[in-house]
Amino acid sequence: MLIGIKHYNDWVWHVIGWSLVFMLSLLGALSRDGFTESLTFTLLALFFYILIVYSNVYVFIPWLYFKQGIFIYTLACLLWLVLLTFLRAQVSGWVYTYFFSGKSQPILLKQYSTVLIGNLFIFLFSFVLLLILRYRLVSQTATMLKMENQKAALDLLQSRVQPHFLFNTLNNIYFEAVKESPLTAQLIEKLSDMMRYFTEESHQEKVLLSKELQFIDHYIDLELIRMRYPPSIQFTRSVSENTMIPPMLLITFIENIFKHGIDKTSPQNEVFISLRQEGQQLIFITQNSLPAISVIQKSGSGLSNLERRLALIYSSNFELSIKKTTSNFTATLVIPL
Repeated sequence: MLIGIKHYNDWVWHVIGWSLVFMLSLLGALSRDGFTESLTFTLLALFFYILIVYSNVYVFIPWLYFKQGIFIYTLACLLWLVLLTFLRAQVSGWVYTYFFSGKSQPILLKQYSTVLIGNLFIFLFSFVLLLILRYRLVSQTATMLKMENQKAALDLLQSRVQPHFLFNTLNNIYFEAVKESPLTAQLIEKLSDMMRYFTEESHQEKVLLSKELQFIDHYIDLELIRMRYPPSIQFTRSVSENTMIPPMLLITFIENIFKHGIDKTSPQNEVFISLRQEGQQLIFITQNSLPAISVIQKSGSGLSNLERRLALIYSSNFELSIKKTTSNFTATLVIPL
């Protein structure tokens, strides 16, 4: 469905809008006919108006225009309007004959033309309604995204316990470690780079993919030194590292592997990571083997939080899938570039 009516206020605005249409139509009809006849035919017309508007907004546009193309959409709309014009004219003639006139009268071509013109006008009005609904949806999404960004910024600020002090201290430790243990110095440098990326880059709207990948590589290296049996990791990538993406999107999958998908008592863990660019899509896949007794007891909140963030950034224009079998756990993310 292209646009949904999810909140009470949305329903209220729809009711108010149709009430205004009803009142204006009724006032116009009262200038020609009596109250009962005007009320009857106004309600009948309103039923067909609602049918035309919502069928176009919620059925024809999302399911035909966007998926089948403009030709199929236009043809279907024309046939639908002709059918509704015929039905409305027939029903109106039947109601007039049996409730107001008492005798059958033929429906003239002029009456069909009048009904068709009214239906076409309401059909065009449906596009105005569509623009209003889309504007409200975009406004609500922008507000939610702003709130999420503000919350993330607040959390980030709360986590910044004197970052300059930490970086300066790490630099001092790094220079001392270079003298005694070059390997330790390298690890400190990677940790420093990760902290700097997190504090200085993660609040940006988009970052270079190369920086995101460097952050992931450092994270993996630091995780491996903590493990008695480091897993076998194959990380293939076929992308342009100048590509820009929202920060901290990919790391969630890697964190989940080390937090929930590694048997730390087994030397047989295998991890496969693939990142590739196909046209205007970025495809990221992680797969880790599972032991006979799975160590994934409960998935964390990372993926659910990520899915909410993806929905705010890309609406429904992304794919996130999780598959678990007896032997492996696979997560796939597809986002547009």
